[in-house]
Amino acid sequence: MIKDIPRPYQDAELYMELQGLDVRLAIMKTRDFLQTLGDAQLSLTYADKKEHEIDDERILNIISRTHSRHALIDYNGCFDLLLQIPWFLFRLWKGTGVRRNKDNWVIKAEKKCNYDDVKNKLAVLQDANIKQFLEKLIFFNDTYRFNNSRNVTIRDIANDLKHKRNIRLREFRVPSNLNLNINGIELNSKKLLEERGIAFSFEQEIFESSNPDKVIAKAISTHFGDEQTIDIKYINGELFRGEDLVRSGKNYSLEEIYMGLLDYHNNIVEIFNSLQIVLNEYVELNPQYKNIKHTTTSYNVDNYFKATQSNQQENKRARKFINYGKHKVIKTFNSGKKLH
Repeated sequence: MIKDIPRPYQDAELYMELQGLDVRLAIMKTRDFLQTLGDAQLSLTYADKKEHEIDDERILNIISRTHSRHALIDYNGCFDLLLQIPWFLFRLWKGTGVRRNKDNWVIKAEKKCNYDDVKNKLAVLQDANIKQFLEKLIFFNDTYRFNNSRNVTIRDIANDLKHKRNIRLREFRVPSNLNLNINGIELNSKKLLEERGIAFSFEQEIFESSNPDKVIAKAISTHFGDEQTIDIKYINGELFRGEDLVRSGKNYSLEEIYMGLLDYHNNIVEIFNSLQIVLNEYVELNPQYKNIKHTTTSYNVDNYFKATQSNQQENKRARKFINYGKHKVIKTFNSGKKLH
């Protein structure tokens, strides 16, 4: 279950400042964090395939993949924004070369903010609430950001998206239907073969198209099923390894990414709740704004993001052409034109 996002503060300019602190900057950063967290939560909500009311698994995978990509980027950015709240509140940027109230000093301080400095400088403070927040911050960093024992690490996947612009998902891989028949038992898994003590290698010669009698290379298959790899080795010795295609990036499932994001969301909300206790000690409305009444409005965006059987039928007149491997979703416009 996705934890609700707290909305504790109003616009930053409505609050008082305290000497030696930067309360309003901290509140501004709090609102940046919560708004980004809200964007991430929206994407996470609709990344859940169970949220949608259609049966086409291919379309559901495309929808989930699109929302998951947005959620990954936003949740990864949330942690950086969270760090900036105490960074500005307690002026932890001191000693980094930033000069307060100079041109662009806030932007310069933002660029200096990092986890190690926040952790080390907060550790010097003696307030019990700060110590409790710091303990949760360290646990979160070591559990959800830098942890080789976790199959899904949001920071790593988000960095892959940032630098490689793609994540590999099992739902979009075309599985091999190559089977090995051993004593009437069909096997297509390297693991099953190994359980029977079988090491298998299959070689097939490749001939020159203009001279069918001339062998120019060999295709060597050593894995089966989802783990199948094929090496291509030319007669002159040049080798093209199939494992390079497999090991060049990690493959994830949409479900494990969704569960990883959900866990990340719920725990970063817990960290913020702890940080809010620290903030509340210093936050007070400016007296001239105490009589201002604020209202909030809630919106249901299901009509814009939730896939249903009815809107799937309506969208047949305006569908975009999307190609994910062998799966194609064709989208035509009312003008009758097609996008390619």
